[in-house]
Amino acid sequence: MSGNPRSIRCPPLALVSTTVLFLEVETALTILILWGYRQLAAHSRHAPLIYGLLLLVVFAPLIVLADSIAPAEHYLAFGHGYTMWMDTAVGLMTLALPVLVFELLQRRGPSATTHRRP
Repeated sequence: MSGNPRSIRCPPLALVSTTVLFLEVETALTILILWGYRQLAAHSRHAPLIYGLLLLVVFAPLIVLADSIAPAEHYLAFGHGYTMWMDTAVGLMTLALPVLVFELLQRRGPSATTHRRP
């Protein structure tokens, strides 16, 4: 094995199947987040505030908990300056980004090109 001794070599099929699985899980998670947020927005005028508080009060501690358990179980390793707090910030931004994009698109209103009458 040449190169970096820490590198892991996987067969191409394993890499492709892992990538496809990751994309499917991420797509399902995004759909679930947006569906839940739309339900929240339909019932509350303060949906962005409620969702933000939910991220900070519920999801941030869950990410910190998972990040403290995973290295002990050898599921995850932090290195090269990447810390648990950085991972928590990345996780929260991953959960917030679909809602931020949804809100920005909602506030722009309907496009003149998408609602033309024949």
